[in-house]
Amino acid sequence: MSAITKIFPTPVYTSEPYPLTEDEIIAAKKHFENVSLNANKNLTTNNKLVLDSTVEFVNLKKFINECINEYFYNILQVKKDINIYMTQSWLNFNKKGTSHHTHFHSNSIISGVFYFTDDNVPIEFETSYLKFGNISLNYENFNEINYETYNFRAKKGMLVLFPSSLKHNVKENDLENTRISLSLNTFVSGKLGEHNNLTQLTLNKSGEYGYGQ
Repeated sequence: MSAITKIFPTPVYTSEPYPLTEDEIIAAKKHFENVSLNANKNLTTNNKLVLDSTVEFVNLKKFINECINEYFYNILQVKKDINIYMTQSWLNFNKKGTSHHTHFHSNSIISGVFYFTDDNVPIEFETSYLKFGNISLNYENFNEINYETYNFRAKKGMLVLFPSSLKHNVKENDLENTRISLSLNTFVSGKLGEHNNLTQLTLNKSGEYGYGQ
């Protein structure tokens, strides 16, 4: 009997909606006072540690950390002697007519986006490999085997987590409302790899490292 086995799946995590409070929404909007334009004319906070420095985000940070741990340990099944922690978090304000180019997040393990607003602008993920080299084929129907992009529509209070190497973009905002989102990166500390495989490395959060004996 013939069969199809889907190997090497890419896990993208979407949370249950977090119950945003009015204080959290107001705090996010206050960060609009300290932003700068990036290359795509998107407004991004100069503060790249907003979850750590915003008092109103204490519960939100706890929620995001719980989701990261669920994704990292329960879904990816990483051993508990490796710790994962957030390294950066920043807010994005996408006004009408702005978009975000295709990119990935360097020097990060898992990245994420949390949404403060409902909007009509999805985050679009792109396949990280070429199925048939540079040959472009036409398909009768698109499915989870042959699609080259996949969209997640933003919902207020939703967190999306994904491998930082996964390419993604945001399409142009064609609404009058400003799209407000929070992006984050993570890294790991602890013992990585295996001594017998000559891959063991110990990383500390301070950036220090050592090799296994």
